[in-house]
Amino acid sequence: MTRTVLITGCSSGFGKAAAVKFHDRGWNVAATMRDPGDWDGGPSDRLLTHALDVTDPASIRSAFDATVARFGSKAALDNLTETLRLELSPQNIVLKLIEPGFVPTTRLVEKAQANAPVLTIVPPEYEAYVNQRMAIFASQFPVELATPEDVADAILASVNDETGQLRWVVGADQAERMHMRHETSEAEYNDWTWSQLGPSR
Repeated sequence: MTRTVLITGCSSGFGKAAAVKFHDRGWNVAATMRDPGDWDGGPSDRLLTHALDVTDPASIRSAFDATVARFGSKAALDNLTETLRLELSPQNIVLKLIEPGFVPTTRLVEKAQANAPVLTIVPPEYEAYVNQRMAIFASQFPVELATPEDVADAILASVNDETGQLRWVVGADQAERMHMRHETSEAEYNDWTWSQLGPSR
């Protein structure tokens, strides 16, 4: 039986890459986004594009109903409701947490960087720090950053995983942050955070 996955935010970035990845592996894919007209991945009998705004319960229910009507399989519902893994595990609802680092090649990041001077009104008190962070985002990173495809690979791996692993870290920058956060002392993590994210002195 063909498995079904419902993915949000499929107009670009992680969502689109994941939808393409799952579809290419033979899954039924409900690719949802606020405006289905943004989908440019082409049609398929295993692909449903549907409007979904995660802040609108009626929109969520409509996407669920359309997915079940199209593909049958309740896996789409389970995949979207992967929360509270301990409390919901008796119902076979599983939580997988994908934790990507900075992914500069997504369309939204590129738009934000290009339009930041026009769209963002920065209070004078924050201007120096914002400029510092934007310059860092636009610079060459010392480690190899993740791509949308890397994130999609992690999502696919997490769905196929049977070990109960919760966190899937994507990108060397995020791996370093997770190491510092969970495998060092609070003082070491605090010093590292200020050195990485604090304002220039």
